[in-house]
Amino acid sequence: MGQPSPHVGESHRISHPGNRRLTLGLLLAQIDERYQASVWPGIADVAQERDVNLLLFVGESLRSPYGFEAQANAIYDLVSPDRVDGLILMSGSLGNFLSLEEFRDFLQRFRPLPIVNIGLPVEGFPCVVVDNRRGMREAIAHLIEFHGYSRLAFIQGPAGHREAEERYQAYAEALAEHGLALDPQLIVPGDFRFPTGKEAIRLLLEERKVNFEAVIAANDTMALGALEALGEHGLRVPYDVALVGFDDVEDARFATPPLTTVRQPLYNLGRRAAEMLLDLLQGETCPELSTLPTELVLRQSCGCFPEMVAEAAVEPAAEMEPSPGDFLAEHPGELLTEMAQTISSSLAGRGELPAVQWTERLLHALWAELRGEVVGAFLPTLDGVLREAASAGGDINQWQSVLSLLRRRLLPGLRGKEALVQMENLWQQARVLVGETAQRLQAYRRLLSEQRSQMLWEIGQTLSTVAELEELLVMVTQELPRLDIRHGYISLQEKETQPGTSRLVLAYREGERVPLPAGGLTFPTSSLLPDEISPREARYTMVAMPLYFRDTLLGLALFGMGPREGVVYEMLRGQLSSALQGALTLEERRRGEEALARERNLLRTLVDNLPDYIYVKDAEGRFILGNAAVVRQMGVASPDELVGKTDFDFFPRDLAERYYAEEQEIIRSGRGLYEHEGPTVDGGRERWVSTTKVPLRDAQGRVIGFVGLGRDITERKAAEAERERLLATLERRALQLQTAAEVARAVSSILDPDELIQKVVDLVAERFNLYYVGLYLVDATGKWAVLRAGSGEIGRKIAAPGERLEVGGRSMVGWCVANKQPRIAQDVSTDPMYMASPQLPETRSELVLPLKMGERVIGALDVESREVGAFPEDVVTVFQTMADQLTVAMENARTVAEIRQLNEDLKGTLETQARLLETIRALSTPVVPLMRGIILLPLVGNIDTARSLQIMEQLLNGVQQHRAQVAIVDITGVPIVDTSVANSLVRAAQAVNLLGAEVVLVGIRPEV
Repeated sequence: MGQPSPHVGESHRISHPGNRRLTLGLLLAQIDERYQASVWPGIADVAQERDVNLLLFVGESLRSPYGFEAQANAIYDLVSPDRVDGLILMSGSLGNFLSLEEFRDFLQRFRPLPIVNIGLPVEGFPCVVVDNRRGMREAIAHLIEFHGYSRLAFIQGPAGHREAEERYQAYAEALAEHGLALDPQLIVPGDFRFPTGKEAIRLLLEERKVNFEAVIAANDTMALGALEALGEHGLRVPYDVALVGFDDVEDARFATPPLTTVRQPLYNLGRRAAEMLLDLLQGETCPELSTLPTELVLRQSCGCFPEMVAEAAVEPAAEMEPSPGDFLAEHPGELLTEMAQTISSSLAGRGELPAVQWTERLLHALWAELRGEVVGAFLPTLDGVLREAASAGGDINQWQSVLSLLRRRLLPGLRGKEALVQMENLWQQARVLVGETAQRLQAYRRLLSEQRSQMLWEIGQTLSTVAELEELLVMVTQELPRLDIRHGYISLQEKETQPGTSRLVLAYREGERVPLPAGGLTFPTSSLLPDEISPREARYTMVAMPLYFRDTLLGLALFGMGPREGVVYEMLRGQLSSALQGALTLEERRRGEEALARERNLLRTLVDNLPDYIYVKDAEGRFILGNAAVVRQMGVASPDELVGKTDFDFFPRDLAERYYAEEQEIIRSGRGLYEHEGPTVDGGRERWVSTTKVPLRDAQGRVIGFVGLGRDITERKAAEAERERLLATLERRALQLQTAAEVARAVSSILDPDELIQKVVDLVAERFNLYYVGLYLVDATGKWAVLRAGSGEIGRKIAAPGERLEVGGRSMVGWCVANKQPRIAQDVSTDPMYMASPQLPETRSELVLPLKMGERVIGALDVESREVGAFPEDVVTVFQTMADQLTVAMENARTVAEIRQLNEDLKGTLETQARLLETIRALSTPVVPLMRGIILLPLVGNIDTARSLQIMEQLLNGVQQHRAQVAIVDITGVPIVDTSVANSLVRAAQAVNLLGAEVVLVGIRPEV
């Protein structure tokens, strides 16, 4: 049985405040799996017997690679010392996909809770196991020794799993002990599940194509899968292939053929684990490892008949046996013990006391009937015992073995044919009764199973039709009591709003719903239930299962233990999860739809109040929706009238075809059209619209239509046109002003009137892109306006002969000069004063401006254009300004010409005057050379300041010219010689001295 755990005296001992009832926790994977379904009832019975609570945490194998089973394992995170006082782990199923070290780490998570394992020993944790090696070796030996098989295939359990490894090692050892080689081709992998049993047979037969005589599976579940696969391949068990399993689950007994297997005391495994945990909680010690024996159960799948068939035979008596009465009198205790042991095994350890009581009653009835005390006592007593055994869950067929035991012990001692016939009739009647009872019980159980399956199906159908969460909760409250599940709880995880919390949405007890606040009760998820709802007084056994849909964890369900068929709870979990997912999805969808409807209404209100045209079309150009602006544009009463129609129903064909071509290009290319401007029609009026159309795609990215946005830009277009017109006007005005400035510069820089006039007409014609420009001047008589210059070659030809127009005559020029104001003909064909010229046939409009100086008109500027209406008011203003500038310039030119003539005349006069003055000057101060080196300067007349300077100049020039050393100055002819004259003469003498000559002054009168 192993050694006591060194830890049980410390870490496994806990204390309990007050008299609170203990709660045991059981962690298991797949509550509906055959092995687990046979173990956990033993735990549940001990919990009931010892008046403690039991809480089953049902998930899947840790790190399961199958489907979405990993979601189920969130249940193990909810184990807390606040909810349980100790744990039992069905490690064989939990740790299928973990190494021993990894499973040890998993166990450490639950410290300091006391823990007992079932099936997988881990150091430091008490464990209940079975003798796997012994059981498997017996099975292999039976196949080799009794049936003579040598080609034995083996389906392994999960890699690294202790029990699976032990069973495989026993297989290998048994082959070696019998001198058989280990053939790797006969060894196939498995994982304790039904599908891998089927896959193993496929691998052996189809891929490896090996021959084998028998198949041994590491557990019954895989063996049953192999049985199905062998049949599918046309192989009969046991006639073509023998088959052996391990566990002896209930399905093994009812398979066809019944499965030979190694029986584990599954129920007792559960009982022993629960008892060990309770010992730990009470501070007692328990062994580190508790090993229970296995038993080889021979059935037809290996080629044997059931043991009860062999037991029915009676060996010939070697000597006179005691009579039945004597045997019963002499050996009652021995026979009772054998009978009780046989029946106890059929009760799967559910108690020996009922078996002893039943066998005692049966023996007493048989003895009474044999002695003739009570006629017909045995069969009614047997019938009553069978009914009680059936109610206790016993295997009724085991009573065939009890009858065989009685027959073996009593038949040899019978005396006489009558007694023999009486006893044989009694045995046969009893066997028929047992068989009929077993058949009726099996039919009853099948009926119960079918009824339960029907109920589960009906419940599933009911739940699947529920669309609202509240309706689902009502249905759960109504339907689950039909399955004898008297109380239950459902909570939803609040992962998004409050991580780590859940919301209890349903609590019912005894079929009555417990009132909860609106929206439910929020509580920490690890608490499993809110404190105010948790059951406190009555003992309970509850199954805690995660509710999940694919990879989405929804919440938690707690079921009060009703039927002990694990499949009921697993099916409920799946049905509830699917229904809950559907209800939550619909609720979320409804909330989404409501939000979407609000957003749509808001968007619709916003869109309908926008002046833009907003619409959606399908790939064929049909309207799907449109806003109020589109409805108004199309002239329909409502958006519904728009749906299904196309542009061809509303627009002119050419416009609709253009729109359709644009839209089909969007559908084809998947590229949008952005801010495309073009004309459209709105209410019969032509409008300009800026259109954007973007493709509308489905979930696969295919273009299924487009969204259009059209903005009425008619006013903007009008504003742009007006702006363009203004810009053109401004540009034209700027050009006009620039031309006017150039004209101004030209007229200010040209002083020749003829050149000025020709320059102006050419410049104006060129800059203003005019057909013709001419300039007329009024002659001296004032009766004629004479053409002085014309633009271009035509103008020169017209001006050459001196064309003249009568002032006041029938011409626009004559009228303008006579009336002293402009004459404008925007269309010359309508102006009576227009006089057509054969040289200017393309004239369409004409402007004539007077050239005025004050009130006097000196001429006219004639401007002609090829365009009608070429002279708006602003243009006339510019031309008038230029005409005024030209008038001033012409007057300035005339004035400048006159001044130039006066200057020429004055210049001639001044030159004559200068020559006279020079003569006079020469005569008044002559320099006369007398001889070489001597000159004479005779002075005549008065000497003023200017004359004194002239004298000095003449004197110096004479000295230099004649190289004189002596200059004689004669002042005899000077009437007055004052101080000023004297000083002038002195300065002249000094200047001459500087030239190296000497001045001699003569003719000095006495008064000087």
